[in-house]
Amino acid sequence: SASRDGVLRDPTAEALADRLTPRLSMSRSTFLRRLARRRISRFLVAVVSLRARYYDQRAREFLADHPDGCIVNLGCGLDTRYWRLSHPTAHVVDLDFPEVIQLRRLLLDPAPRHHLVGTSVLDASWMTQLAQIHPGPYLFFAEGLTIYLEGKEVRGLVLGLQARFPGSELVLDASEPAP
Repeated sequence: SASRDGVLRDPTAEALADRLTPRLSMSRSTFLRRLARRRISRFLVAVVSLRARYYDQRAREFLADHPDGCIVNLGCGLDTRYWRLSHPTAHVVDLDFPEVIQLRRLLLDPAPRHHLVGTSVLDASWMTQLAQIHPGPYLFFAEGLTIYLEGKEVRGLVLGLQARFPGSELVLDASEPAP
């Protein structure tokens, strides 16, 4: 976002990165220390940026058809799509492990129509909670999530969404696990 030739603009993510840099620079993880120094593979930056831009576009298309719709980020991490969309009536639900949601609450300011759910995506109880937060329609995102799940877990998630939220849309990216 901060580069001159960036694929998308995201001031919220830039501010978040600035806040996290001191912690990341002291990490035991080589990758996190490189991230703090902004020394990440240009290929990885391009892939993640292009993927985010694609998901943002899908969200805008969905909201054009359903202005009061709900975007659900499954395994959201520290994603800042809510602020990039800046949509006046849409709801965004960010779902991830409780410790990730706790970190989001510490680092990102609360916003209207932005809901946080702290649970595993594999714990289907969140589906009941989602129905109480917003009646739909829903656009579910599993951006960068399925690589962390077993095939049977992905299948169970997709079938659970289909059964519980018929007519909803799901956008996900998938890849073969490394050998």
